[in-house]
Amino acid sequence: LLMDEPLSNLDAKLREEMRAFITELQKSLNITTLFVTHDQVEAIELADHIGLMFAGEMVQYGSPEDIFNHPKTPEIADFMGATNLIEGKVIRTNGSRCEVSVDTSTLWVETNSNPTIGTDLMMTIRPEHMEFFDLNDPEKPTDNMLVARITEAVYHGGTVSYYIQSGGIRMQARHRSTKTFPEGSEISAFLPPEHLWIFPN
Repeated sequence: LLMDEPLSNLDAKLREEMRAFITELQKSLNITTLFVTHDQVEAIELADHIGLMFAGEMVQYGSPEDIFNHPKTPEIADFMGATNLIEGKVIRTNGSRCEVSVDTSTLWVETNSNPTIGTDLMMTIRPEHMEFFDLNDPEKPTDNMLVARITEAVYHGGTVSYYIQSGGIRMQARHRSTKTFPEGSEISAFLPPEHLWIFPN
């Protein structure tokens, strides 16, 4: 069954309802379905596998989780939604982890690529995977912390998007709105090592 952008002209609420309907229909018919879309949310919610194409060329194929969390290139990461790109240099390795010098701080990163010391690299972390702590919070982690200032906070209802500046690094984070941080405040941003992804290329 081929579907070529079937939901492109529907309003947001109806699109969401129709995504659920198409999923139920596909399962009940038990038929292989090829669904063409430019909407990343549609692709992630509907697909068992995603083939991402740029200029007619397949650039990555895999599960929605793999493409979203482990993109091969910065371009793929950016296309699959808001992301943060961070440049650094490997200064130490320890088993499956490496320590990366970033601006004026260092970050530990989980990796299976065995980068060598002195290697320049690019990595990414999704806004949803960052955590904020008050500067004086005694329970905050000790590693992978960046002191940052919130330059902008955008309220979305159930979530808040924050734009933060840490030295020369500008990043975006997204949190639930149960606890909010005001613009201009300084916070400690935690970047979990397991959610930092080094681009293989």
